[in-house]
Amino acid sequence: MSTIDISNVEINFLEKTDVVENLELLNLVINETHFLARNREISEEETYDFFNYWVETRLAIYLTAKYKGKIIGNISNRPREEELLSHIGYVGYVVHPDYRRQGVASLLMKKLIEYSIQEGYKILICEVIRENVASLALLKKFEFEQFGYLKNAFKINSSEYRDLIMLSKYLDK
Repeated sequence: MSTIDISNVEINFLEKTDVVENLELLNLVINETHFLARNREISEEETYDFFNYWVETRLAIYLTAKYKGKIIGNISNRPREEELLSHIGYVGYVVHPDYRRQGVASLLMKKLIEYSIQEGYKILICEVIRENVASLALLKKFEFEQFGYLKNAFKINSSEYRDLIMLSKYLDK
């Protein structure tokens, strides 16, 4: 683990020049754990397609955390695509394994909530595998509340499943 000075972490919108570095972080976490609900790495083509559709058009809020110029985490809020549900955003985030438990995810979440309110979101939703204790603690800290639970919903492999906890935060409280 690398100790950081959290006051020197910069939170910014993902820029096109950072897409490949951000992809490297995502693939690192995909290979490290199953918490991102993926078995295979994301390709560069997929990540640019995502960036062009969601980020560049500002349909989604996508923030990065940088320390000494290096991306060490990210967070996103993607809206439901149906117009009558577009005030609901789905949140996802990762922090580089070397920089966890130092406040990076909290900085990202705080900023994401601020931008989500500015953009008119009313509800944020996050789905977390039960074993991801750190993520559940972060969401509780930011007053997300459990609204659902799906037994054996998260597929680890062809014969192993885990429970999925669904949490929400109402932004107009």
